[in-house]
Amino acid sequence: MVLSCKQAGVDPQAYIEDVLGRLATTKASGIATLTPWAWAAARK
Repeated sequence: MVLSCKQAGVDPQAYIEDVLGRLATTKASGIATLTPWAWAAARK
């Protein structure tokens, strides 16, 4: 996961903290939005 974050240009700690908080409330159809690449794109 950390390597994926680095490849996507994302701070691994910030990503993991945010995604762990969202994981329980994200529907199965929205899981793709939690990838490091989608997460980074949503913050631009």
